[in-house]
Amino acid sequence: MRVVTIDELDAGPVAGVVSLLSVEATVSLLQALVAAGGDAPLWCVTRGAVSVVDGDVVDPYASAVWGLGRVIGLEHPDRWGGLIDLPTAWGERTSGLLCSVLSGATGEDHTAIRGDEVLGCRLSRATTSARGRPRLGGRGPR
Repeated sequence: MRVVTIDELDAGPVAGVVSLLSVEATVSLLQALVAAGGDAPLWCVTRGAVSVVDGDVVDPYASAVWGLGRVIGLEHPDRWGGLIDLPTAWGERTSGLLCSVLSGATGEDHTAIRGDEVLGCRLSRATTSARGRPRLGGRGPR
């Protein structure tokens, strides 16, 4: 894998685009990528956008990038790479895990890196209460 700056983009084909930009700048980047053609996937990388373990603090601005990323994935599936949320503290394995996700080795497109793990999003069947109603889960404000 080789990382290039915007000035080096004419150096050859681009395998993917990694964005650490805000929502507004990501929209502009996507528009430029679509106008330029090609098929390099766009990966949006955030820090603190999603809570996956106790103690995670969610940044609403980073979460907005995740919301936008889900829309991009639906409207431009051929252009979409995925979303990666980085840990607040960079560990010794974080770089390798990030490269693994970007290379497609994990097969995931909505991931969070925490510690030595890459976590993916999953839906699960709701459990039911004694009355037969779905039980609502989660750990949000009460």
